[in-house]
Amino acid sequence: MVHYKLSYFDVRGLGETARLILTHANQPFDDERFTFETWPANKSKMLYGKVPVLEVDGKPLAESFAIFRYLAKQYGLLGKDDWEQAKVDEFSNVHKDIATEIGAYIRVYAGYGQGDKEQLYKDVFLPGMQKYLPLYVKRSRNLVLALLPRVVLHGWTLSKQPELEQYIQRVHSQPTIKKYVEGRKHSVI
Repeated sequence: MVHYKLSYFDVRGLGETARLILTHANQPFDDERFTFETWPANKSKMLYGKVPVLEVDGKPLAESFAIFRYLAKQYGLLGKDDWEQAKVDEFSNVHKDIATEIGAYIRVYAGYGQGDKEQLYKDVFLPGMQKYLPLYVKRSRNLVLALLPRVVLHGWTLSKQPELEQYIQRVHSQPTIKKYVEGRKHSVI
C-alpha cells in the first residue's frame, strides 16, 4: 500500500485540494502542517523550499497543480480520455488566472499583506470574480471535484452562483467529504 505524506501550512490554501482528493479516496495520509512560526526551520527540508509537497513512498513531489493532477489520476478523477484530461488542465490554468487576478485582495483578506481590504475587494476581488466565475462554473460542472475549494473564496459567490452552490452541496454531501468538512478547523484561506 502506498504511503502519502502531505506537507503544507496549517491552513486550507493550496493543501486543501490534495487533502480532499485523499479523503474522497479513503486514502490514509500523514498531514504535516506548519505554522508560520515553525516554517523557517522546515523550509530547507522541502523540495524547492516551498509547500505543498506530497511524499509518495518517501519520494517528494512539489507544485500544487502537479500534486492535484497526480492524485486525481491515481483515484480516477482526472478524466476518462485525453480530451477530458485537457479540459481539466484548461480548468486548472483558468483557476491560476483567477488566483493571479485576485491575489492582492486574498493576501490582505487573509492577513498576509498590506492594503485597504474594502478597496481591494471593490477594485480587485469583485471584478476578477465577476469576470471569471460565471464561465468557470458553466464550463466546469463535471470536472475534478478536488479543485473546487480553490474556487469558493468568498461567501458572495454562492448566492450569486446557484449552480456552484448546488455543486458544492453535492460534493459536501458525500460521506467522506462531509465528515472531513465538518471536522476541519476554520481557516481564512
